[in-house]
Amino acid sequence: MATATQTQKGQELVEVVRRLLRDVWSGKNPDAMEECVSENYVRHDTYAPGIIKHAGLRKMVKIYRDAFPDMEITLVEDSITASEDRVAAQYWIEGLHREKLLQIEPTNRRILIMGTGIWRIEDGKVAEDWHTVDTQTMFTALGILPCVGEMLEDH
Repeated sequence: MATATQTQKGQELVEVVRRLLRDVWSGKNPDAMEECVSENYVRHDTYAPGIIKHAGLRKMVKIYRDAFPDMEITLVEDSITASEDRVAAQYWIEGLHREKLLQIEPTNRRILIMGTGIWRIEDGKVAEDWHTVDTQTMFTALGILPCVGEMLEDH
């Protein structure tokens, strides 16, 4: 029996997500947002509580792309699952903090953090998604939060 990611439809769904991450979030072709994201898009994100719509996503991408100009987001290949209209996967976010991120001045520190997402695809575009991103590791890497492991070394 073939898994959903091995079917043609599953592969097409995964390609929509890859394109969103590669072209829009990783900055290869930011204008692809109109081709990848539905006008009725809704994002559910633990880091940005509430619901983010299409215009909010555009602003969110700009904030992060400005702060991490070399940001790359890549899917963890063996975590990808596709169903009738959804793709679930873990992903890595990597980049060098070169510009201000919200209220955080540039640190010139590199982040490597994990996220988990579920994307609902409708008519070949992302219509809705849910994300959990390891922001604690990001803030620790940027020097904003202390590293608990370092604090416990003497104990």
